[in-house]
Amino acid sequence: GNWKHYFTPKKVSYFSENNIKVKSISCGISHSVVLSEDGKVYTFGRGTFGLLGLGNNKDQPTPNKVELLDLLQKENSDNEITKIDCADEYTGALTKGGDLYVWGKNNQGQLGIGSGIGVDMTESESFPTQVYKIPKNLNIVDFDCGENGMMIKSKDNIIYKTGWRIDYNMSEY
Repeated sequence: GNWKHYFTPKKVSYFSENNIKVKSISCGISHSVVLSEDGKVYTFGRGTFGLLGLGNNKDQPTPNKVELLDLLQKENSDNEITKIDCADEYTGALTKGGDLYVWGKNNQGQLGIGSGIGVDMTESESFPTQVYKIPKNLNIVDFDCGENGMMIKSKDNIIYKTGWRIDYNMSEY
């Protein structure tokens, strides 16, 4: 709830105060993402480049639910988020149905949604955006975010990569 620096662990009381059970956490350089046991995603920290997935670039000192992901889950239970991960300046969330949503900085094509040629240094997505699937019926089962790229694993154990300005769309490794 504040912007002070802490050099020892400090409890993030928002979750216990709101009776939210945390399943997993991940942190970037200046933002954090939390997945609750009921598949809700919460973000907080610096909002630059749309890092928080809230549709803006505002900093948030307290956790906020990523409403778009919540709406998708209400629409279809296969859209429940089962895994989160983030890197320096972007975040990803994987659904039970095998779809991957990403948001944040995309200057290296790390989001896997195209573009990312680095023409605009603030190239980014401020809302969760679905990663392109090649082939279209690809079922994603795992992913990990790195500084300038992401590795994605399909149900068929095929590894795909995004970013690093090598490939601007997801391609077979």
